[in-house]
Amino acid sequence: MKRLLPIVDTNAKPIDEKTEKSLAKFVADGYMKILQKEAFANPVEIIDKGKKQTFGPGKNEVYDYKTISSGEDNIGNILSKMHAFLKYKTTNKEELQGIFCIDEIEASLHPVAQVNLFNFIFNWAKNNNIQVVINTHSLYLIQYVFEMQEKLKNNNDVVLNMISTAYVRDNNYNIIKNPTYSEAYKELTLKDVDDIDNVYKVNIICEDDVAEYFLKRIISKKNALSRLNFIHSLNDYVEGNGCNNLKALIKNGQRLLENSIIIFDPDVNTEDIRKYKSKFLSLPSEYEMPIEKEIVRFIYDLPGDDEFFIKLKKERNWFLNEFARFDINNLNNLDLMEKDNVRKYKNWSNSCQSAFKKYITYYIKREKNIVDDFRIQLQKQVNDLLLDKGLPGIELLK
Repeated sequence: MKRLLPIVDTNAKPIDEKTEKSLAKFVADGYMKILQKEAFANPVEIIDKGKKQTFGPGKNEVYDYKTISSGEDNIGNILSKMHAFLKYKTTNKEELQGIFCIDEIEASLHPVAQVNLFNFIFNWAKNNNIQVVINTHSLYLIQYVFEMQEKLKNNNDVVLNMISTAYVRDNNYNIIKNPTYSEAYKELTLKDVDDIDNVYKVNIICEDDVAEYFLKRIISKKNALSRLNFIHSLNDYVEGNGCNNLKALIKNGQRLLENSIIIFDPDVNTEDIRKYKSKFLSLPSEYEMPIEKEIVRFIYDLPGDDEFFIKLKKERNWFLNEFARFDINNLNNLDLMEKDNVRKYKNWSNSCQSAFKKYITYYIKREKNIVDDFRIQLQKQVNDLLLDKGLPGIELLK
């Protein structure tokens, strides 16, 4: 932990001799990948023997080693130790090249830098056959490790061990290998992970109550739904959120959407907002039509003996007759249907709201591929926001 001793409390100074080329290159690469710091392109070694070993920016930069952050200082010490392993490694690539131990790896680092440092060390260790043992109390980093374990083919590449103080006496701590996030969260906070449900929720902003119901049926899992706050009307005096208003919010109110994801109806063209950083998605759809039109088209495309009609005890012709009653025609012509006034389709769905919800549920089950693709995208966007808060993610795929 000597690396965390502030530079001002030491006699650390730049060394006179020029930094070794391989070391300078390794350090510059590390600072760029971990902290995105170009100022360390030509790093200067800073040393107080026995107390401080780190790096400062190049001599022509606007700040020097006396004014670097504690995070920059911390990274410098770690990088110098990593390079020493490379300098003295053996020629036998199959042989373990050493064990590198780091205490409080997250100290003084922004959560994103914690993840960047972890990735940098992981790739370095993997490429050079070095075992790394780190200690952390960062829930953000722990959550990232869980996600990383899911992606890795070899689960032994990253092993998470938790020292648990729960239900022990005389300091005989339990070591739990690869605990669940809930166990890790409770050990570090002394609270159940379920306690956070009402503390922080991701806002899901959609266009109307039909879209909200559609989304809830897609998500379906209660534990995931409890982590989300659905908003289908931002104005108390107007029902629904117009797509143009939601686009304007993305363009002009990005700060307001830091904890939110906007979900557009399938027919909305989103090309003009893709350059903005706010999170958004379009509801899953076969024909990229409004939900009401999509359901009508879905029913029309089903063969007369489909189980949909059998379970509902209504013939296909019964539905066609109902559609015609609301002036919904030309269903055999997709182009004309796309241009048709959506109000007619909404009038039809409003006339049979309870049944319409059943149609949506059946549609979601039948269009599994399209819906699962959407679930994957939504899960990622929600978990990105949760991860930023150091909170556990949700799982939408069964």
